[in-house]
Amino acid sequence: TSRVKSSSVSKKNLEGMVKAGVFDFQEGVTREQLLFGPTPDGLTGIDLALKYGSKVQANRSAGQFSMFGGGEDGFSEPEPKLPLVPDMPLLDKLHMEHDVVGLYISEHPLDQYRLQYDLLSTHTLSDLSDELSINKPLKFTAVGMVSSSKELMSKQGKHFGIFTLSDYFGSIEFRVFGQEYHEIKQW
Repeated sequence: TSRVKSSSVSKKNLEGMVKAGVFDFQEGVTREQLLFGPTPDGLTGIDLALKYGSKVQANRSAGQFSMFGGGEDGFSEPEPKLPLVPDMPLLDKLHMEHDVVGLYISEHPLDQYRLQYDLLSTHTLSDLSDELSINKPLKFTAVGMVSSSKELMSKQGKHFGIFTLSDYFGSIEFRVFGQEYHEIKQW
């Protein structure tokens, strides 16, 4: 933030970039530190970075140099120490990334199950969606993750579920009724 005009980037811009993993390559800096790390002052890492950038910009525009030549371009403003924050679960990071960008960038949540996916799937969900639109019976095995689910009640007062199953290539919405729904609703 010291090399970018503070008027050009907002806290919201930085939060979006952090959530998308833009700064993951920077050694010693984690998404958690930048987003959630409250300091004793109650600031997050992004707040500290913005504050530091503003100070450096102000010093640079005022022409204030360090007498001892330290820091970037002779400025003596020390970089802030980011708070130590525990890592969040990988799945939470990936969902955060997906919410901001609309796709998984760093990895896909199914990557740890890739072998099972390749061995068990008879159809990708994208192909399955095309084949199901023909309205003929189809026997298939699909591997994916439930990306959304909701429980509803029919006009007859019976519970049923709607869930979306996603894989690497697409997603498909399923409706499950009766005894089948009661057997799988806990999952």
